[in-house]
Amino acid sequence: MNLKGPVMMIENASYTAKEIQGQIMRSEDLPWTGYELTYLSATGMLDSIVYFSSEREPEAREIISHDDSDRMSEIIIYEPYDSLKGRGRFVYNEKDQLVEFHGVNDDGTKILADRVESMYKDLPKPYRNNRYDNTGSLDTYYIYTYNDNLELIKDETYDIHDLLLSTTTYLYNDHGDIIRMESKYPSYNQESLYTFTYDYDKWGNWIKKTRTTDSTSFDITERKITYYEK
Repeated sequence: MNLKGPVMMIENASYTAKEIQGQIMRSEDLPWTGYELTYLSATGMLDSIVYFSSEREPEAREIISHDDSDRMSEIIIYEPYDSLKGRGRFVYNEKDQLVEFHGVNDDGTKILADRVESMYKDLPKPYRNNRYDNTGSLDTYYIYTYNDNLELIKDETYDIHDLLLSTTTYLYNDHGDIIRMESKYPSYNQESLYTFTYDYDKWGNWIKKTRTTDSTSFDITERKITYYEK
């Protein structure tokens, strides 16, 4: 999440903006596109995320558990009114690297569909992720490239026949936040380009993010951050 300081809670509100009289602002005829609350422990661990509809009605809640080594061990997803939607489990190797994430059935057995397996070389971040289908067979895999700061600068998506489906490249600012993201889809001869600008608080965490597409479309996320008192 690239957070600095003793963050306790993050309130995200997203909307689509227009350029009105030379200023980029939310128009009353455009609805809010997203709203969520994220809670962290005093030690900086992710505790829970609550998602809301554009009308601010709760849609889902994620509860994250941690093991004795402060690693994420399980995520439980609830629909409104606390009805259980799903459960996922994180698996680590002896180097404390995340090597697998999979869903969990009610009886505790592994769900094969959408299982993700991570592979490592010399870096502490994975160079490849494999995604599997509901039969346990490989469905898609992803190749990652990082810069010297271990920031992701390129990811490539391939199908099981090694056909390149997409390539996305990233550029970052001095805060470690993405300022440019360009995707190419060779099979469809399509491309997309997003640029990002930010406003920051005194801790160096962004409190407003503006995503621009083709200099005409603006998606804005405003973020209110509450900190633990020292």
